Amino acid sequence: MPAASAARRVDLPNPDFTQGAAIPEKATHDWTLGATGARGWMHSHQLETSQARQIRITGVAENSPAAGVLQVGDVILGTGDQAFSSDPRVAFGQALTAAESHAGQGRLKLLRWRNGQTQTVTISIPVLGDYSRTAPYDCEKSARILQQGSRALAQAMQSPDYQPNPISRALNALALLATGDEAWLPLIQKEARIASVFGIMAMSSLFWLNMPSSPATIRCCPACAAWRWSRRQARVSSARGATVSQAMTDDSLATA
Repeated sequence: MPAASAARRVDLPNPDFTQGAAIPEKATHDWTLGATGARGWMHSHQLETSQARQIRITGVAENSPAAGVLQVGDVILGTGDQAFSSDPRVAFGQALTAAESHAGQGRLKLLRWRNGQTQTVTISIPVLGDYSRTAPYDCEKSARILQQGSRALAQAMQSPDYQPNPISRALNALALLATGDEAWLPLIQKEARIASVFGIMAMSSLFWLNMPSSPATIRCCPACAAWRWSRRQARVSSARGATVSQAMTDDSLATA
């Protein structure tokens, strides 16, 4: 087994944070905790978390539902008043779904450990309703999630600080395109122009100077390939209707 592959397969310790353990060194991948606005670290093996039983809080967004209830360093031991007995990522997601239903009334109860004390706390999250039996089709909750999600994505993409990697940028633009909402067309066209410029920049000598491998060994950088395929996929999407077709006639895609 190559050394790099072996390193990736090393099992990380499964720490008990209530006993003073720390997040293992270099184990930097944490997880979003959905509508709470918090993030948490869980023990995982190749991003699979079934053996974890604790969630260590690594971040809480300002003015989010979790603000004032959770803080960095807290440990989530379960949902309601029951400790996790299975994958906490799955259990947490199920608790979120239940809490944001009409019956759940937006009350997410968690078993929180902080400074040696364990107690049940409640986070108030928006009520989104229930999934229909045909979700995501003919489903008010799915439509509401799409509307709120696309609005939040567009807001982030319009920020002066928006500087994601090229692949994420491509996927974000395609996500807005897939909504079929005409309101996002100017932003989608702007992103398409940026994509065409990136394609030229990526092949410049300055780009190759920053690549870890020799250009002689690389036929096409991953970012270029992702953008090329993304634009071709977007062309196919034009069959959806006039709204998408209008976006595809933009000059920036003419040479895709």
